[in-house]
Amino acid sequence: MSPREKARHEPLREAQDRTIRALMSLVDDLTVEVDEEGLLSSTLEHVVRTLGVTGGLTLLADSERVLRAAAQFRAPSHDMAATMELARASLDRERPLVKESDSGGWLAAAPLMTKQRQLGVLTIHDAADDSMAPDLELLEALGKQIGTGLDNARLYAELRASSTRLEAIFDELVGELRALIRRRSIAYPEYHRAVEFLAEAGRAGEIPLLLDVFLETLFGFPAPEPAVTQPTAASAASQSGSGCCDSSPGNGRVPS
Repeated sequence: MSPREKARHEPLREAQDRTIRALMSLVDDLTVEVDEEGLLSSTLEHVVRTLGVTGGLTLLADSERVLRAAAQFRAPSHDMAATMELARASLDRERPLVKESDSGGWLAAAPLMTKQRQLGVLTIHDAADDSMAPDLELLEALGKQIGTGLDNARLYAELRASSTRLEAIFDELVGELRALIRRRSIAYPEYHRAVEFLAEAGRAGEIPLLLDVFLETLFGFPAPEPAVTQPTAASAASQSGSGCCDSSPGNGRVPS
C-alpha cells in the first residue's frame, strides 16, 4: 500500500479503533452495575474518557418526555441551550445527531433506546477545532447499549422492591400466626388454611417457604391435630345393626 493510500485509510482505521474501544469500555458497566445512578455515571465517564472528548451529559426522560440531567462528566457544554435543543431533536427523531459548533468543535446526541422506548439522551461535546465527531453508527450503538443497561437496572430495582414488600408481608403474617398458635386460639383447620395461603403467597413472590415443617422450625411444636373420638361398645353395637329388639320387617325377623 502506497503512503498516499495509507494516509487515506488512516482516518477510517482510527474511527474503527475508537468504535471498538468505546463499546468495549461499556462491557463491565453493563454486566456489573445494577444501580441506575451508578450505571449512568460509569457509562458516561467511560465514553468520555475513551473518546477523549471535552465532556458529556446524560439526560433522562420522564413520562411526559421532559429531559432532566442525570449524570455529567468533565466540563459542561459551553452552550447548554444548544445541547438541550440537540438532545430534544435526537429524542424526537429517534436517531443520533451531530452539530458543528460555530466557535469550533461539535455537539453530539444519541437517544437511549430499548424495545422501541426512549429512556433519555446521551450527549457528548468537544471544543477542539481539529476534533472529529464520532460516527452516527457509533453513537447509535452507544445509545442502545446504555439504554438496554438502564432498562435492566430499572427492572432489577423493581424486582428487588417487590421482593422486599413480599417478605415484609410474609413476616407480618408469620407473626400473626405465631401469636394465634401460642395463645392456642387457632384450630387445626384454620392453621391449615393459613399455611395454604402462605404457600400461595410464597410461590407468587418466589420466596422459598418450607411450610411442611413450618411449626417445627419456628415454634418447636406441631399443630394440634383434630381429636378423634373412639366409639363406645354401645355405639359400636348400634352401628353394626345387632340390636336384639329390632322387629322391623326389613331385618329378617318375624315378631312373636
